[in-house]
Formats: sequence, C-alpha cells, structure tokens
Amino acid sequence: MHGWKLKLMMGWLPCLLCGQSGPARSAAELDRLKALMRQSPALAVESAPDLRDVYEGPAEVSVADDIEHGASTTIYRFRRDGLDVLAYQQSSPALQVQCGDRVRVEGVRLGDTMAVNRALVTGRGADGASCSTSGEQRVAVILARFPGSSAQLPAVSSVQRMMFDESALSVNTWYREMSYGKISLSGQVFGPYTLDRAYTCAESNQLRTAGIRAADRDINFQQFDRYVLIFPYIPGCSWGGMGSLGCSDLQSEDGTVQASWVWMNYGGSLGALQNLLMHEFGHNLRLGHSRLLRFPGTALEADDFRAVPVEYGDSTAMMGESRLGDFAAVQKTQLGWLEQGTDVLSVEGEGSFKIAPLGNDSGTRALRVRRKAASDQWLWLEHRRWREGSITEGQNRTSAGMNGVLIRLEAAPNETWTNLLDLSPPSLDEARLDSGVGSGSQMELQPGATWVDPHSDLAIHAGEIGPDGIEVTVTYGGRCAELDAGAITLSSESHELLLPVTADEGCQWEASSGRSWMRVARGVENVEGVEVPAASVVLHVDAVPDDFHRNGVVSVGRRTLRVNQRGPDHDLEILSVSPPGSTLPAGTSVPFLFYLRDRNGTGDMQAIQLSVLPREGSAAAPCYFRYSTLRRVIEVSYDGVEYRESESPTTGFAGACALEATTFQPNSTDLIFRFSLLFAGEAGETLILSVRAEDANGVPGPWVKATEMVAVNQCRALPIMDYFMYLSGGGTNNSMPVKSSPSPCAWTASSDSDWIQVGTPAGSDSGDLRFSIAPNTGPANREGRIFINGTPVRFVQFGLEEVQPYYVTLRPTETVVSGLGGVATIAYYYGLADLVPAVSEDAWLQVIRVERSADRREVVFLFEQNPERTPRLGTLVIGGRRFTVLQEAGPAE
Repeated sequence: MHGWKLKLMMGWLPCLLCGQSGPARSAAELDRLKALMRQSPALAVESAPDLRDVYEGPAEVSVADDIEHGASTTIYRFRRDGLDVLAYQQSSPALQVQCGDRVRVEGVRLGDTMAVNRALVTGRGADGASCSTSGEQRVAVILARFPGSSAQLPAVSSVQRMMFDESALSVNTWYREMSYGKISLSGQVFGPYTLDRAYTCAESNQLRTAGIRAADRDINFQQFDRYVLIFPYIPGCSWGGMGSLGCSDLQSEDGTVQASWVWMNYGGSLGALQNLLMHEFGHNLRLGHSRLLRFPGTALEADDFRAVPVEYGDSTAMMGESRLGDFAAVQKTQLGWLEQGTDVLSVEGEGSFKIAPLGNDSGTRALRVRRKAASDQWLWLEHRRWREGSITEGQNRTSAGMNGVLIRLEAAPNETWTNLLDLSPPSLDEARLDSGVGSGSQMELQPGATWVDPHSDLAIHAGEIGPDGIEVTVTYGGRCAELDAGAITLSSESHELLLPVTADEGCQWEASSGRSWMRVARGVENVEGVEVPAASVVLHVDAVPDDFHRNGVVSVGRRTLRVNQRGPDHDLEILSVSPPGSTLPAGTSVPFLFYLRDRNGTGDMQAIQLSVLPREGSAAAPCYFRYSTLRRVIEVSYDGVEYRESESPTTGFAGACALEATTFQPNSTDLIFRFSLLFAGEAGETLILSVRAEDANGVPGPWVKATEMVAVNQCRALPIMDYFMYLSGGGTNNSMPVKSSPSPCAWTASSDSDWIQVGTPAGSDSGDLRFSIAPNTGPANREGRIFINGTPVRFVQFGLEEVQPYYVTLRPTETVVSGLGGVATIAYYYGLADLVPAVSEDAWLQVIRVERSADRREVVFLFEQNPERTPRLGTLVIGGRRFTVLQEAGPAE
C-alpha cells in the first residue's frame, strides 16, 4: 500500500474528497487542499474529484528543483477565469514542452492553484531569437529582499564575479567552455531592492512581478533576454531553484520582451547558488533532467517496461545531481553544440572507434550506436577527461565518467531527459527496486571491460585510454548459445517448464531473468525426481497473485525469450462499431471499425475472429475471419474450424471474405480493428457481424454480436486507380477505368480546374473516363481534381522549376493519435524527391508543413479533438502514398 493511502486511512491527512457533489469545506481545509496541490499533485487529484478541471491553451512552463531530496515539479502558468493559475505536476513531464506551447492539462483546480495528473502538447509556440542556444546571452540579475527580513543576500560584486567573470570559474566561463565557445553570458547585477512584502514559494508569479516592478527604474528590459531573480531563503520552500523551459512574454514598463526566467531561493552559500543556477540555466535552454536508469537484475532490458528512473541520478551531468559536471553528449547535440556526422558518429556495424574526451574542441566526441538491426533503440557512448588548463580543473567535483565509457539509452523523441545506464552487477532484486531502495552504482564501462547487451547481439568493449581518447570496439553477433523459442504465453497458474537450449561445443553460457516471479536454473538438476538435460533451462513461474497481465524475459547468452503470463480469460466488450448497422451496398467495399476492450485488463488479445453470417434459411455459406494481431495474418474459412489464407475466395458470398484488415492497440487492453468487407450478394440479404477475441493460447471466447447489415442495390461508381497521382508539366490526353455496380448504374464526372477537361462527363456501367490535361507553363506545381459521383481523384502537375519524384516510402504507413487533439509528425524517405506535396482528405486533419532533416523528410500535421466517444479514421496523402491516422475516442464531457 502506498504510504499516502495509509496515512489517509489513519487520519494523518485530511479527507478532502467526501463525494463528487462537492462537500462544504472550511477555510482551513481549503488552505490544506491548496498546499496538497503544490506538494503532492497526484494525491490532490485523487482526493478532490469534485474539483475536476481541464485547461487547453498557451502556457509558460517551468521546472522547480529540489535536488537534495530528488524531487522535481513541473509548473504550468496560464490565465484562466481572470486569474493567473499555477498548475503543478510531479516530476519532469514526459513530453517535449516549452514556454509558449499550447498545452492541455487535466486535474483538479481551486482558484489560482491546480494539480495536474495528465498533460499533452496540442500546439507548438514559435521560438524567439532570444531563446537561441548559441551566441551571446544577455543576462540581468535582480537581487531582492523582503521587508523586515534579516536573511542575507550575496554582495553585488560577488554575484557579478560568479556570473560574468572572464578569467576564473563563473557561469559565463563554464558555459563558454562546455559549448566549445558557441555560447557566452554577459550582463549586469541590479539591486538589492526591497520588495513591497514577503512572498512564499507558492507566489512565484507575483514574486517575479514584484521584482520587475522594483527594478524597472534601473533596467531597460528590452536590452536583456535572460533574467535571474535571487531572493532570501524562504523557510519551508520545497525547491531551491526554478527555471523556465525556454522563453515567454515578459511585461514591463519598457514593453513586452521574450525572455527566460530563473528563481533562486538563496540559502547562504555562493558556491551552491552558482551550481544550481547553472542547472536552472540549462532548463532555460529547454533541457530536461539527466536520470539514472535502473532495471531489476540487469543493466538494460529489452524494453523499458520495468525501468526505474532515478530523478537527478546521473552524477556525471549538470542536469543530474552533478556539481559542475558537463552536459550529456546527446544534450549538446540537441543544443547544436555538437553536430551529427562530424562530432557524433552513428554506428550500425562492427568496428573500432576512438572517442575523444567530451571536453575536447574537435574529434569524434560521442558514438550513437544502434542497439540491434531493425530497431529504433540507440545507445549514446561518451568519454570524459578534464583537460589541462580547463576552467573547471582542480574543482571539487565527482570523478565519475573520468576513467571509462558512459552509456546512455536514447530517450523517445517526445522526452526531454537523458538516461544513464547503471552498469552495477545485477544484485539488486525487483522488490528492492520497486520500494526505491538505493545501492551503489557503476556509471561507466572501465578500460578492458566488455558490456554485453543481454537482449541483443550488441557487445561494447572499452579499450585503453590514450592522450586522444579511448578505444571502443562495437561487435554484433557472437552468440554461442540460444533458446529454441522466441516467446511463450502462460496461464495465470504456476508453471515449471523445461526450455531447450542450442549451444556450440565448449560454449559457456548462463541463464538469467529480470523478474522476481520467474526463476531460472541450468540443466542437470532434479525436477520432481527427473534429471533434466544439460542443454536446457529450468524455468519456474509463480502464479499471478492478482487479476493482471505481466511479462518478462529469460536470457541465455544474448538471446531472449519473452514470457507473457495472463490473468483471467477474456471478457470482451464492444465499445463501438462504425458504421453501427444499416445498409450494405451490394458490390462495394465497406469500411468497418470495431473498438474492443478486454474488461478484465489482461491485455492479451492476440487474435480477433469475425463471423459474417447470412440470415437463417439463406443458401449462402457462412464466412469467418481470423486476424492475428501479432503476426498480421488474415486467415479465412467457411466452416469456422479450419482457417486458411485466402485473398480472393471464390465461394461463399462471391467475394464477401475478401478483406483488408488492420489493428491498432492504443493501450494494453484496448484493440481497434479496422477492415473493409466486399459483398456482392443479392439485395435484401441480411448479414450478421459478430466478433470474439482469442487469447494467447489460441482459445477463443464467446461470440458477441456487433451489428447487422442489409444488402441493397445502390449505384456506386469508383475510379480504379490511386486517388492521387503526379503529372509531368506537359499536356496529355488520357483515360481512367471506372467500375460501377450493380448494372445498370449511371455516373457523372466533372472537374474543378480549367486545365483539366473531362471528355466523358457521364456514363453507365463500367467503362473508361477520358480526360485531357493542359501544359503547365508556370514555375510552380498546381493541383486539381476530377469527381466521379462525388469521389475525388487528385492530380498534381509539376511546374517548370520542379523535379518529379521517383518514389516516396512511408515508414510506418499508419499511426494512432490522441482523441484530445495535437500535433504529430510522419517521416518519409525518398528517391530524387525532396519536399513532396502532402494533403489531407479529412477536415479534422491539417498539414502544417513539410520539412527536411539530415536523412529524411517529415510531414508535420495537426489533428483536432475528436468530438465523439468513438474512434475515427483519417487519411493523409504524401507524395502519392496514403497514410492512415486513427484517432482515439474523444474525452468524456
């Protein structure tokens, strides 16, 4: 049981919920609730459900740091109902957010205070020039005291030296050296000023306003773009420093200026002030924290399912708990201080490489190593050694990372933090990790040591350290033993299994597991009186103690076996079906969308079975589909027992079993199943669509009726071609086939552009539509459409200054987005194409821009909030290729 729940039950915390209707609360209770919102946002959200609130709009975002206690709080500032609201979220946000972004925050609110349990970026703000991560940074430092307070502030001259000294260690010289001269600080210290009253940490916004007001007579706020406010220590304050993530609008008598801001709760030590200010200035540069990433029993697992991040746990980096430690190489690359391809080398094959010390001004200072083939996981390798004559040489600082190689797991694209691997021997068990018990950490790979990734073919060897860096050897392969299975799924009971192992002669191998509920041992042991073979692993799996699904891995050498253990059997619920059921036009392909949920939360729906049954008494045969969500295989049968692969069956409903299916899994328990059903039956035929889930053992649950459809004769005419095509700049006469059904079926065609002339404005039944394209004599591309019974076919004709692309590849071809709305990115790979056209076929999707990066091109698109409580599908057309966007259901009212 969580400690706060125990305290709540024992009466140590006030009961602040007492029903959704909103209990009457005394002034003291309201004060306690506001304090709880700041100190424990998660508990406040759970304690006051009657105060639920949602805000979406622009916000200023800051990070408040209590490094001593390992606590971090993200604070969103926005204007709501005439109030300046501070919204608190524990720990760093798992999203790339900065000041000026449009965010959606959800939680509970009381007046000007809000506790957040979920945040989402729904739009990006523009970066101002003042937020540049290179060049001169103009900094104004404001010293402010509270009236009647005896707390001391540092002297102006001391702060001036601490910030801007050119010959000794200062914030300026430290940043200039760490950035290889790409950034420097200049400025002035102002004050001290006596403010109008004493402020608390909960009044950081008012405190800043008071500081601006007090210093406005001395500072031209248009001349600076970074501001630091230093004030006397506030007892009981939960943070020592706070920095904004980027810049936001700042109001003064001099007008509006884009600037970043740092709040410093001065505790009496100038050295501590300097170190923490360097950290907060990193937040101003939009950097997140440097964490230590731990896993139970190993340095790194196949995924981050059981990762235990330690906030500030990276003692080698300034954005961790370090004192004067450098930024991580990945952060320097994000800031533009290191460049991919020159300073940072991407490694995808075997070889030996020399990593220069990160502090050097030249050379390969980091390796970005692909973890395994066809994987998007990368590891960052760097080496540190203090240079002779360095501004930080001789300082009292940690030596971690000085003698070997640091290995970091690259964060996801939307995450702001870095993840240093703990290379300690696997002695920390799962239970101790879960309870947060610490232990000694090994943060570097020592010279002469080899780290073997337990879940891939990768091995990294640290060689000798020389004057120009350290030798690192990267190898893939070399397994001499592996398990003979790739994945198994077990029921919730306990199990004792014998897993065969294939090993080369003389191979020395060990078996390990990263879960306390799975125990492994080598062969040649007695299992119920039977001696098992040496080339095997005995695996004992405990029974599931609760109704949940869990997974883990067993490793032999560098080959892993994924073990899935499920909870109770499926209890399938159909959340929605679209279309809900009405008519099915004969001879057409109708798209269906099923939104399914496993109510018991086991999350092991690994196949979907769909039946298409005719009405009772029909001569048509039933048709069944089985769709594997893991293998992406469609199997079809007509007796419901034996499935076989078939794309164009010739029996049954004369094509009713021909379908195109896709699944989306927005979370562990929900499954969205999309398919298109082609039906060519007689008018009046009734189809009953039912669905059931198949568990990991291949055992299906009961059938659940989804919908009924009645076949009708409806004239449909469709172009038999891509709905998007490119044309050269020259004119052409051409035709496209049109398929219509049933017969007779009349159709009409028209164009929305004068340079596209339709030669066959109308037709009956299937045939060819003739059209002509006029030459494009202009420099730019142009786009037009032909409509066939309302269905558009888009044309892009290239101008005189455009080059026709040869091909465009989308990877992947589909994505799932939140029902709340936001911004997403699609990568495409190209031949001779550069920036190809991208358009949306749906009003709720909007292409914002097409942009280039080093090795690919990206389409950035906006998706609106889903107003319905059911998912919906949309399509983007990128360079002639169709990209599917599935949006989750919208939020409840």
